[in-house]
Amino acid sequence: MNGDCCGNAVYFKQEGSFLCCNDSLARKLADTDECCGSTVFDGGRQQICCGEKVFDRNQADACCTRNNATEVEFNSKTEFCCNGAVRRNMGVFCCYLRIDGELVAESYRNQTHCCRYPFDIIYPKVNGDCLS
Repeated sequence: MNGDCCGNAVYFKQEGSFLCCNDSLARKLADTDECCGSTVFDGGRQQICCGEKVFDRNQADACCTRNNATEVEFNSKTEFCCNGAVRRNMGVFCCYLRIDGELVAESYRNQTHCCRYPFDIIYPKVNGDCLS
């Protein structure tokens, strides 16, 4: 019986006891286990994988992709995703700007700034108003 390669290690994939995660051999503890970067996580039952890092679901329940394509974790009950995790109910909103033909998420304070056409920058309010 021939083994399977994982980095510098040899293991038997069909045996089901190990996963090869980014060329690192990791022991599987349950059938639902999956790779997260170089480690193993429970496949989403009590953990999530964001940006190749494992987080407990009681700490974070979703992933947020930033404008630079990296991922961060966030708790959707207390935060929302806008180029990173942003706390809810703090007067901060999300604006999708069109920059170089791409949509880019940027947070802004609606007390002092406006997200408005032509959606190229976040505009400061003038005398408390959003001018067009």
